Amino acid sequence: MQSGPPALLCTVVALICLGSNNVESADVPTVFKKEGESVTVECKFSVSYTYYMMYWYRQPSSGEMIYVINIHSQNKHSREGRYSVEFYKPNQMLKLTISALTLSDSAIYFCAVREFHGEGSD
Repeated sequence: MQSGPPALLCTVVALICLGSNNVESADVPTVFKKEGESVTVECKFSVSYTYYMMYWYRQPSSGEMIYVINIHSQNKHSREGRYSVEFYKPNQMLKLTISALTLSDSAIYFCAVREFHGEGSD
């Protein structure tokens, strides 16, 4: 019995930046991967905040926006299950890696940045 063609994962990264800071626009690539593989997607941004939170969200074909993972600007790495995120502060680059891909990972991936106010801050 012949198996069908391998399933592909379609990943698109779009950048959403909350606030009035500059966002670098670029052509957004589409990445195709097979189930079981890993993929890394990245976004680059420019903010003037001292402290900020960065988030990854995914939007499957159903249209709902689903939280994936976040990281604080003072951290370099974060991991939750199959998702890991790395932050390169000098060039404000955020990378999301998804391991052991499944068809349900097919989605549009968004990163978002917001200013962070800790306890005792305005």
